[in-house]
Amino acid sequence: MSIELEQLNTDPGEGGGRPLPLFLDDVLGSGAIHASAAYIHVPFCFHKCHYCDFYSIVDKRDRTGDFVTRLENEARSVAERIDASRIRTIFVGGGTPTILPPDELQRVLEAVRSLAGRDPLEEFTVEANPETVDAAIAGALVAAGVDRVSIGCQHR
Repeated sequence: MSIELEQLNTDPGEGGGRPLPLFLDDVLGSGAIHASAAYIHVPFCFHKCHYCDFYSIVDKRDRTGDFVTRLENEARSVAERIDASRIRTIFVGGGTPTILPPDELQRVLEAVRSLAGRDPLEEFTVEANPETVDAAIAGALVAAGVDRVSIGCQHR
């Protein structure tokens, strides 16, 4: 699963404001999914950093198209059950999401943005490596409504 959903703990006595993961029963059940945040993992990278424990695939451009198509399908499936009005934040991380070709990045961002319906988001963040951001990637980020880019710099 590439899409991880979280609900916000609103009980001030229980660390209010802290995200709580949704459990398998929440997702596999038949009712609406009440999530307030979505994390989307894009597993592609230039190289595997020694400190990174996340699942990642070193730049396999031959796999990105299949990944994007499957993520779009997953987003449609999740959107059928999610209460879109409750999604307040979206974070697209990885890996390096901006390693995707601009058209594929645009498709990912549109698919995940659809999880929140038409409601405005409090934050829409995408992780980026400065080496992978050019005018086309920046345009895809802006067109999708991304309002925060988290830039990571790694030393090889």
